[in-house]
Amino acid sequence: MTDPDVVQSHCNGCLRLTRHDVLYRCHDDETEEHDGQAYLISKETYELVRCRGCENVSFRLASEFSGDPNEHVMYFPPAISRRLPEYFRELKWFWTPPYSDIYALFGEIYSSLHSGNRRLALMGTRAVLDLAITHKLNDIGSFERKLDEAKRIGWITDIEYKTLEVAIDAGNAASHRAYCPTTEQLGRVLDIVEHFIERCYVLEESAGEIVKETPVRAKKKQ
Repeated sequence: MTDPDVVQSHCNGCLRLTRHDVLYRCHDDETEEHDGQAYLISKETYELVRCRGCENVSFRLASEFSGDPNEHVMYFPPAISRRLPEYFRELKWFWTPPYSDIYALFGEIYSSLHSGNRRLALMGTRAVLDLAITHKLNDIGSFERKLDEAKRIGWITDIEYKTLEVAIDAGNAASHRAYCPTTEQLGRVLDIVEHFIERCYVLEESAGEIVKETPVRAKKKQ
């Protein structure tokens, strides 16, 4: 027998559908009367639910409409399929300029992503790359010139040059050609951008710390 106090619901902690306990539930039904008989027009079910796995609590609104066989569900906070990289939470220097500008842009990108505004999110990835590359090389001109200079001085590899070019072109397409990526396509661009930011900030910082802490090898006696 199905337990009415357990529902399948999206969990922002587990990032997937999981079994949730219903902590509170109420209904709001709209009916119309014809020939003395009431007919259901719409039904809205409000539920406060808690994931049985990670115990994350959320609110869901399930709507049903006459003539529509599908249930329409909205989640509060909105259902997410991706989180900000862990390194933003681990490194406090991302909260100070100029790093904080990159952090703030990522916040806006993810806000757009969770709201279904994929074009805006993709435009944001282009802005992040521009900000990071300009921070490293100064404002020396167009994206193409910056990438060429970064490759010339050995700051990025040939492979990074090609992947960044793809991400930048996607952002340009969203800005100038009304390109709207799928969630999967946007996710791949975010992978490129996030890995680049990690490489040029986080890993460089980590490598410097490792160098300081690594004992110097003793020189061989002549």
